[in-house]
Formats: sequence, C-alpha cells, structure tokens
Amino acid sequence: MVFGSFAAGFIARPIGAVVFGRIGDNSSRKKALTISIYLMAIPTTLIGLLPTFESAGIWAPVMLTALRIAQGLAIGGEFTGSMIFLVEHAPENKKGFYGSIATFSAVVGVIIGSGIASLIFYICSDDQLYSFGWRIPFLISAVGGAVGSYIRKTVSEPKCYIKNRDKENRTNLTIRELIYKYKAKILHIILIDFLTAVGFFMIVIFIASYFQKHTNIGIYAQYINTFNMFVFAIFNIIGGVLCDKFGVKKVMAFPCILFILLSYPLFDIMQYSSYSLLFPLCAQCIMSMLMGLFFGSIPLAFIKIFPIHARFSGISLAHNISMAIFGGTTPLIATFLLNYTNNLNSPAFLLIGAALLSLIGVLGLNSYKAKEEVFRYC
Repeated sequence: MVFGSFAAGFIARPIGAVVFGRIGDNSSRKKALTISIYLMAIPTTLIGLLPTFESAGIWAPVMLTALRIAQGLAIGGEFTGSMIFLVEHAPENKKGFYGSIATFSAVVGVIIGSGIASLIFYICSDDQLYSFGWRIPFLISAVGGAVGSYIRKTVSEPKCYIKNRDKENRTNLTIRELIYKYKAKILHIILIDFLTAVGFFMIVIFIASYFQKHTNIGIYAQYINTFNMFVFAIFNIIGGVLCDKFGVKKVMAFPCILFILLSYPLFDIMQYSSYSLLFPLCAQCIMSMLMGLFFGSIPLAFIKIFPIHARFSGISLAHNISMAIFGGTTPLIATFLLNYTNNLNSPAFLLIGAALLSLIGVLGLNSYKAKEEVFRYC
C-alpha cells in the first residue's frame, strides 16, 4: 500500500500538467503557480498529521495515497510553470540564467529536505523517531508553503503573456486540440527529456543506494552524495549562464556526448572505492557536473519549442509524462540490470541510452525556422 501511494503520486503528474496547463495558458500564469503551491504545501503538512495504522486502520494508508495524489497533481504544474514564468520575465540576454534558477531551486530543495531528515535522525532516538520525529519535516513544509505563496502573490504576470492572452483572435486549446496540433513538439520535449528523467533519478537517488550496496564506502556514502548534490546545484546555474553565451544547443549537446562516452568508465571507477574514497567521489562529481549543465539548460530549450499560448500546457504535459514513465522507473530498471547481468557497471547502459536519445532531440532544436512563433520566447 505504501509503494502504491508513491506510484500514485507519479501517475497524477500528467493529470496535474493538464489541469494547471489550462489555467496557466488560458487564465493566469500567476494563478496556476499560486494554486499549485497550496496544493503541494497543504497535503505535505497533512501527511505530518496523519493518524497511525493502529488508530485509523486501513484509512491511514488510504489518506496517505490521497495526499500523495494531491502532491503529484501539484508537481504537474509547479516545476514547469516556475521555469516558464522565470524565462518569460527575464531580459533577452539572461533567459538561460533565469531559467536555471528554477532547476537550481529543485535541486536545492532536495538538499534541504535531505538535510532536515538527517538532522531529525541524528537528534531523535529510535522511539522518538517512530512516534513523532518522522512528522517534523512534513510539518516544517508549512513554513515554506507560506513564504512561497506570499512571493507568488506579489509578483506580476509576464508582459509577453498578458499581451498574448488579451488578443481578440486568441483561441483556448483543449487538451485534445493541444495533442493533435502539437504532438510533434510534445514528443520532441519527451525526447530531449530522457536524460533529465533518467539522469536525475540515477544521480540523485539511485547512486546513493548503489554506493552503500556495491562499494566499500559504507557510512561515507551519504556524505559523498550530499557533496555532489551541491555540485549538481551549482552547475545548474553554470549551464544557464553558458546557454546565454554560447547557445542552448551547444551547451546541452556537450553533456550528452560526454555521458555517452564516460558513463561506463565512471561506474567502473566507483569500484575502486577500496583504494580511496576519491574514486567514487570524483566519478559521481563528474556525473553531477554534466547533469547540472544539462538540467540547467532545459528551461530555455523547452521554451524554444512551444509558442506562448500553448506553452504551459505543452511543456508541463511532455515533461511530466517523461518523469512519470522514465524517471520514476529508473531506480527499478537500474536494479534489474544489476541483478540480471551481474555487472556492477550495467546501470551505465541506461544513462548511455538516455543521453543518446536526448542528443538526437537536442540536435533537432534547429529544425524550427527562426521566423516561426515557436522560436520567439515571448
């Protein structure tokens, strides 16, 4: 039941993309982002208040599943809506940098969440942890939700969005019309997003477990992973800045090519942990730098593909389909490869395949003519 609740969150993401995409394109970018943060903060806080199975019986996991679905719906519009909002607000020569702030924030959120959880584990005894300690991180999220909602209420709509929304001849696309008219663009984003989905879950989640089970790192696994999450976050911003200077296609192609060439050797290097912790540290660090460059570039790349009147719906739907299908299954597939092949380097094949598909998508960014509306940021 617990695993089902987490799966429900992933399944709800594309549905949330449709709902918030309609609001963001047809009504208000600001409204979509404000509602999404409430829909994330309130269920997260309520998870910290859930009754135990002993007191509520089967209703406890049922309520957990319902709250996870609400979180999934919120994520469906939250991340992509933030990147769109930032890039549309940005000056023409800093759109890559502004977009990378959204991806940087996502990684920093993971770091903060992990840090709070580690602190709770450190200060609470086992009895305290199981009785009330596990609730504290969820309850703290109410503070973040309050701050985030205040900020979003005070910012203005992007001028380019208002101008487009107020056009008399503008049409509001239904989800059916969106898929029919822009199916090629949706598939293009999914293609580019392969490395985002696989790489993020591989580097942020799977490798920490891989270190503990398949190397001699032991208790240092968490420290190495935390250090490299900071590296990952910093290179998000670097990726955005480089996009403004050299162009998004060049910046995204570079990590794709290096992932294809280096993924297998880097997993091999991790096996030298018995000689020095520097081997796994450096191997994951290189992956984090490359993934940071790519992840920090995706806001600008995605916005190049979709015209403004369908941007929120199209990007959100494509990205969340990719994350739900390919990202959420990455740790499971990587574990299957390890068990099936008995090759400790086999998860690298997943990264290589994802990088190859994303490279094809990145190289296709020039398939749109510069005069087309899709190449106008605003």
